[in-house]
Amino acid sequence: MLARISGNPKSLLRGLLVSFAMGSAAALGFIACGGGSATVQAVSSLSALAAALVTYQSRQPTYNDFIRLIFGNFTPTTLGGPNAYRVFFGATSFYEPPITVAQIADFSGIPVSTSVALIALRCIPQPGSAADPVLVTWPNLIAKMLIDYQTPGNTPAPNSPDEAIFTLAGEFSDTTSVVADEPLYNTLELGKQFFEPYPFGAANPQFTAAQMQSQMSTRFGTYPAFSGLGFAV
Repeated sequence: MLARISGNPKSLLRGLLVSFAMGSAAALGFIACGGGSATVQAVSSLSALAAALVTYQSRQPTYNDFIRLIFGNFTPTTLGGPNAYRVFFGATSFYEPPITVAQIADFSGIPVSTSVALIALRCIPQPGSAADPVLVTWPNLIAKMLIDYQTPGNTPAPNSPDEAIFTLAGEFSDTTSVVADEPLYNTLELGKQFFEPYPFGAANPQFTAAQMQSQMSTRFGTYPAFSGLGFAV
């Protein structure tokens, strides 16, 4: 899932990704994102299900138990970096019964570092929480991009990668077709441009691919490996 930060603000399909808004301070271990009490959907009941049903239930709007792994030598005070608008979490039910850290990292596509500490954040947001969890598909992420960039204090600076990202997001149209590949193609065709030189195909682009990729990772936790399909690849 992808989560929002409020106020400041390998070839196989793998871990479910959820985006979170950064609306509250975080600490090692369990946190209730967004403040207030929270209800927890029993992970033990999900872990007894077939993998397909675990995946299905973890993608429902009522699911509210997520985990984030970070390798780094620091003490986290927020869910993500100081300039992030959104951060990634995975569904906790994917890791029940318990598996090793190496297995979790491989499943989620996270590079393992043996030279730094492992930080685990668990987030159980209540309904209406500032965490604003959403399944990270391109249509969902783009919709959140537009909201985040129009939040007071987040207006993109003129002639900046942020402005380029905001412009691309505004060009997206979630089309429908009886040919399933057509809306998928249209979405991925635009999605790749967030990681390419901008404007895409221009002889003299305003921003390099590295600049676009850097800002996408800073603001939304997305990298060139991001598929936009709702799974890590």
